[in-house]
Amino acid sequence: MKIRTPLGRVFATLAVVLLSINAASARPPGIGTPPGPVVAPADFIGTWYAQDPDGSLVKVIIGGSGTSLTVNPFGDCSPSPCDDGTQPLGPGGSKFVDSPQRLHLGQATFTFKFKTMLVEVDAIDDGHKPLQLIVRQTSTFTDHSKRKNYQTVEMFTKTVVSHHVDPFVGTYYGQIPGSNVQMSITASGSGKFSAYFSFSSTNTFGGFAPPPIDATCSYSGAAATCDQGITMNLTQNQITANVPGDGGQMTLTKG
Repeated sequence: MKIRTPLGRVFATLAVVLLSINAASARPPGIGTPPGPVVAPADFIGTWYAQDPDGSLVKVIIGGSGTSLTVNPFGDCSPSPCDDGTQPLGPGGSKFVDSPQRLHLGQATFTFKFKTMLVEVDAIDDGHKPLQLIVRQTSTFTDHSKRKNYQTVEMFTKTVVSHHVDPFVGTYYGQIPGSNVQMSITASGSGKFSAYFSFSSTNTFGGFAPPPIDATCSYSGAAATCDQGITMNLTQNQITANVPGDGGQMTLTKG
């Protein structure tokens, strides 16, 4: 016996199917489907800072252009980070976690007298947080020291966090009315640095210049507060400082 379906019901079912298809095609990106990477490898060129103060790497510099990228890791050494050199990020490896938000940038091998170090770099863009790098480092010792090989996975962002003073260390130059200004920053502990201001008159025949200032500062992110009422706004290459008294507000550029 054949079962007949009313023609009206067939058309009604077909209409529902077509509406469903149209709704799916018109659905805004990210709704109902997992978001994927919306950035290219070249978008990750720059300096990235470790978010864990106890990690094995302090920062990572991604260089190059287009899809030809390089990686330059800096180890956590004292008094300044160890520059491990620059290598091209080549093919190989895979995403550490199979997630649509991850973009595998590649891997590089660094060879030292006592070990080899494999560095694998993933980028992550979930659309809600700043771009991030995830770096997996695998160190294999070759010096017969019987040290245990190890592997670390660390998170990096382009935001300088409070435990890294090294981007600000250096000498800065600027001017205030009547005087040239030189300021030297040296690290003095986690989240702290010392700032020494010296002033020289711009008058060829001599003239008044404020006395030098030696200040101790603490900072979080881009803001620093120092003794003697000094405040600063920090970037890697320029500092805006407010110095009470004869100093006033000044903009200093890294030399």
